[in-house]
Amino acid sequence: MLNLFLAVVRRDLMLALRQKSDIIQTLFFFAVVITLVPLGVGAEQNLLRTMAPGVVWVAALLAALLSLPRIFALDHADGTLEQMVISAEPLTIIVLAKVFAHWLTTGVPITVFTALFGVMFDLPLDQCVVLMVSLLLTGCALLPTTISDLATGMDDTVTISRDEYERLQRYAELDEIWQIVEQYYYQEPDTESMLDGAEMGLLYGLGDPYTYYYTPEQYAQLWADDEGEYAGIGIQIMGDYTTGLCTISRVFLDSPALDAGLRKGDVLTRVEDIDVVTTTLQDAVNIMRGEPGTPVNVQVQRGDQLMDFVVQRAVVHVNWVNSCMLDSEVGYISLYEFSGDCSPSFAVHLDNLMNQGAKALVIDLRDNPGGWVDDAQKVADMFLEEGNVASLVYRDGTTELYTTTTDGKENPIPLVVLVNEYSASASEILAGALQDRGRATIVGTQTFGKGVVQYVLPVGTRGAGMQLTVAQYYTPNGNEVHKVGITPDIEATLPEGDTTMYDIGDLNDAQLRKAYEVALEMI
Repeated sequence: MLNLFLAVVRRDLMLALRQKSDIIQTLFFFAVVITLVPLGVGAEQNLLRTMAPGVVWVAALLAALLSLPRIFALDHADGTLEQMVISAEPLTIIVLAKVFAHWLTTGVPITVFTALFGVMFDLPLDQCVVLMVSLLLTGCALLPTTISDLATGMDDTVTISRDEYERLQRYAELDEIWQIVEQYYYQEPDTESMLDGAEMGLLYGLGDPYTYYYTPEQYAQLWADDEGEYAGIGIQIMGDYTTGLCTISRVFLDSPALDAGLRKGDVLTRVEDIDVVTTTLQDAVNIMRGEPGTPVNVQVQRGDQLMDFVVQRAVVHVNWVNSCMLDSEVGYISLYEFSGDCSPSFAVHLDNLMNQGAKALVIDLRDNPGGWVDDAQKVADMFLEEGNVASLVYRDGTTELYTTTTDGKENPIPLVVLVNEYSASASEILAGALQDRGRATIVGTQTFGKGVVQYVLPVGTRGAGMQLTVAQYYTPNGNEVHKVGITPDIEATLPEGDTTMYDIGDLNDAQLRKAYEVALEMI
């Protein structure tokens, strides 16, 4: 404590010496006030001698007031004050040290000057000494000490605006619960988990299935997944927030899930001890992630059967884009998700197909759950002239347009876009733009109907994050997508029981075969 006290005093004294004008200003004011009194009341010796103690005290008080801002002003200006308040060091010691330094640079010089002014007022030596001692010990120190008491209150008192106070009052119940738990819970509470749960619940209260909280671990994993590699079992899941069902929409090639026998179309019902519905899906996903080589128990419903699998976790490599030639004239690109480097990868695959002589193109967006809207815009930019891709409407009624550019690179190749009930979000933005602008024929089934856009944002200092729905989007013609979907120009369904577990470009796939036939007609 003593070292801290001396360090603060030393620092403030150095600052005061660098700002000598402040000390001189204080002493000059003190001298002017005392000097003006005889000029105002006259030079009668007895009168001045009688008034001297009171005049000196008042002048000292005013001079001390003049110098008070210096205690915290410089620290506030350079941000040091905030660091002091949030530091682990006792704030009381810091404030007392600053007050002591102020006393040394203001109280002591004023007391020394008092001896000179005592002579001017013809005070006897003994009275002058008493005045100096009393002033030194109590007079100039009294006011800074009062300020010290106020500043010490900074330990638990903060000045805020009324709006901020009213906002904090709304969360008083949360704080009350927190304090009750800390005081009475039968075990030591995990405050980090409590904080995660509170923030998760706050967003859950919106009732929006696309708005949720990421713990620091989940938020870090989100960006790791975007790079196209993770440790897990290798499935993609689509949650239906109207029914609560979570359906496997894709089983990655060369994945543990494929080796174990999981199929597209299986309804995920249980992972370890968690019953899987849309509200617990993220927890189930977190469990399926883990150390490569470790097992995880998974249960699915396939038709009328409940089936249990033990899947060995492994490093899964995700390829967002695949392509091939369906014949010598029709190219095929499957775009699984708008993540990672999907748009530049799509451009590479498109160039390869064009170099192989493709005269028409099938873009497969089936089971694509969406992703980054910017990537959908960039893919649209490869085929559309300048114009609207989608309109985003925010709560305040403002509209933001996603548009394509006019760089002269749009590819005129005839397009067929293949969609299904699991094509969602950014997939629907791309399909809707190509359909409304007359650039592509849409084949398949009605899409999912996720017509809202989310921001992904960091939260706090622990590495947590959140996903928040911020706008609803419409197609270029103003058609609503949310809870409606994109209606295909040509309907193509799968035979009952067909799970479309086909190799890339396999024309035994009934929907793909239909899209291929439409593409042939467009050449």
